[in-house]
Amino acid sequence: MFVSVAVPVPALPLLTYRVPPGMSAPARGARVLVPLGTRTLTGLVIATEAAAVDGDVKDVLDVLDGEAFLPGSIVELALWVSDYYLAGAGETLAAAMPPGAWVESERRYRLTEAGRSAVTPTGGPSVG
Repeated sequence: MFVSVAVPVPALPLLTYRVPPGMSAPARGARVLVPLGTRTLTGLVIATEAAAVDGDVKDVLDVLDGEAFLPGSIVELALWVSDYYLAGAGETLAAAMPPGAWVESERRYRLTEAGRSAVTPTGGPSVG
């Protein structure tokens, strides 16, 4: 099974992702985590497709909602706005979502014990 997903990236069309075996199919309007380049973004499912898709298709990483997060009428309105104003579907759906509904990956770093020992001078005070 495949899903069409809108992500909040300007001027980006709907993207197709595979729902991996064992993962329940997300409902239209449900939020999903999907890979996009080196990032992980929240996307909104627009449609499900049973037919195979040509090319290399990435998998949905996680389904965040058991049912639709946005009602179908809001999804339809946002898609109409997208078409009418020539905006990306993800942009218009992002405007319809409540604050904090989109999750985006961020890089975090921490010093490991090996790193800590590499920067600690012999006999000197420890870092941390």
